[in-house]
Parts: sequence; structure tokens; C-alpha cells
Amino acid sequence: MDLSKNRKKIILISSLAECLILGGPAYGWPSLVFVLRDRGYFSDLCVNSDQANSGNNSSSDQNIESRYPTCTEQDARLQLVFIIGIFGHNSGALIFGFIYDKFGYRIARIISSTLILLACLIFAFSGPSTSNLTFIALHLLATGSSNLIVTNTQVGNIFGNRRSTVIGLISGACGSSAVIMVFIQIAYNAGISMMASFSFLAGLTVFFTINTVLLPKYKFPWPVPTDLENRMQVATMYGGTNANEFNASGSDPATTSNNDTLWVDVEYKTRLSCLSSPMFLLFSMWFSIIQLIHLFYLGTNPVH
Repeated sequence: MDLSKNRKKIILISSLAECLILGGPAYGWPSLVFVLRDRGYFSDLCVNSDQANSGNNSSSDQNIESRYPTCTEQDARLQLVFIIGIFGHNSGALIFGFIYDKFGYRIARIISSTLILLACLIFAFSGPSTSNLTFIALHLLATGSSNLIVTNTQVGNIFGNRRSTVIGLISGACGSSAVIMVFIQIAYNAGISMMASFSFLAGLTVFFTINTVLLPKYKFPWPVPTDLENRMQVATMYGGTNANEFNASGSDPATTSNNDTLWVDVEYKTRLSCLSSPMFLLFSMWFSIIQLIHLFYLGTNPVH
């Protein structure tokens, strides 16, 4: 018996909502900078600065009247927070990929949710006197968010021929989550405190643990076996510990699909032969160049 349509819809909607809200809010950092500057984060760097601006000066298009002085040293420190923090979004994918393969879906998601929850709480309860905590908070937020991409893209496996469409939707939702910081800035201008906004995000992080319960404990099989839902129920009842729990029927999901057609793929005898193959080397070179351009843009783009 395959997964029911209603359950698939719930899984897809909850995964998209989670990625849209928590998949990459760190990329909206420039919007949060206006809030942090107005609250006086790193304003102590402007006390002896020759380029310090009066606290009454503000960006006319943001309608923020800062109570603290601003200066280039403050902007440079906020830029440094972003550079260090956003590094976790890419390095986290490498770490969580290993965790996902080693321990499975549920453990990876628990770690991710914990990191995002801690990040939101640190932002919520931080202040000008604890400005340096933003280094930790943004790094935790970016690292935890990267795992949502690693785990939630696996949801595409349960949609068969629409697998690529679902993966594209989830990836797009993660990229669009930068708008969350814009909403936090708008809420701050409307009188809603930064503590309230990030406390609300922390609550959503707890709410989205529903995905951890709805989805398999270990891994998504591909192609999906026809009795996936039964196997999930059996694994839940008996608390299986085998990461290959879905292969209990004796068929190999790497070679058999729902319509009994052969799934053709290249098999390498050793891990070294895979890493040294032309396909892997060309893909690594292409992806490295794309990432280098992306990170160079993020690292040099001013936040003010």
C-alpha cells in the first residue's frame, strides 16, 4: 500500500512551509541589520570613532530613528557577523550529509531543529551588551537551516515522477525564506519587539517537528516501495534500528521501481574510484565555481 494522497499533501505542505520560514532566513541579514543598529548592537565601537554619526540620523527610506551612534566600525562588525555566520550554511550541508547517511532522517532533523531553536532564542534575548552573541546566533541559524535542505529535498522521493518538481519547490522555498528578516524589520517598525518576533520563530521551530514524526525515521528509499506506509508503521511499532529497514522485502530499491522497471545507474567498486571518476571531478569543479561566485557576492555585498 502506498502512502495516502492526504498524507502526501500534508507532508508536502508542511515541508514547504518549514523551508519558506526556516530554510534560509540568514540570507535576509541586511534587513535585520537595521533592527540591530537601531537597538545599539556594537554601538560601543562608535564611542571614540571620528566617523560616528549622531543617533538622530537615520535612513530616510527605513524610517528608523536610532537612539545610538553609528559608524563604519559598527558596519564592518555587522558585516563580519554575516560572513562568519553564512559560512555555516555551506559547511553545515557537508556535516549534515554525513549525519543523515550515518544516523538517518530523524536524528539529523532533531539536531537541525535544536540549532535553529537555540539561534532564535539567542537573538530574542540578546541586547547591546551581548552583541557578540550574534556571531553564535547567526552561525547556528545558518547551520541548522542548511540541514533542512538536505532532509526536506528527500521528500521528493515519495512523489514518483514529480520528484524533481517537488525538489525544485522545496529549494525555491529555502531560497525565498530570506523574506522572513524583512517581515521582522517591518514588525519592528510597527512596534513589535525583536524578542517577540524571534520567540515566535522559535515556537514555529517546535511546531515543525511534526515533519520528524510524519516522515521515515531513517531514510527515504528510492525508488519508493509500494508498501512504504506499512513498513513505516512496522518500524515505528517495533523500534527498528537498521537504517536499511525499508529493504526488508528482499528487493533492492536501487534496481527495482514501482513498475518493476530497471533503474540503471553507474556502480563503482570502491569509494576512491567514485571520487576519482571524471563525472564527479567535473561536477565538483562546476559546483565549486558556482559556490565561489555566490560566496564572493555575499561576502562583498554591503549590509548598510
